[in-house]
Amino acid sequence: MNNKIVSIEWVDSTEYEDAAWKSEKEVQELQPVKIKSAGILVQDSDLYITLASSINDSEDPPQYGGLISIPKSSIRIAYSLKQYDFLKELVNE
Repeated sequence: MNNKIVSIEWVDSTEYEDAAWKSEKEVQELQPVKIKSAGILVQDSDLYITLASSINDSEDPPQYGGLISIPKSSIRIAYSLKQYDFLKELVNE
């Protein structure tokens, strides 16, 4: 199982919640939003990645929670986060 933790900056579409008519100013104000997501990389395909916020690996097969699938065409920056030894020490105490 892949336990690689990543941080992703990506662009998402947006829309007005209502279907009301909009002014030209409101049209110009509507723009995609910059999103930052972090999680465990559970899938990496040619078109998208999928992150999980939690994994229950005591099950066979493992179960995943808090899933989000992000198109690679929307990703602007991706970082792999390192697991530091002091975190392992905290967990093992």
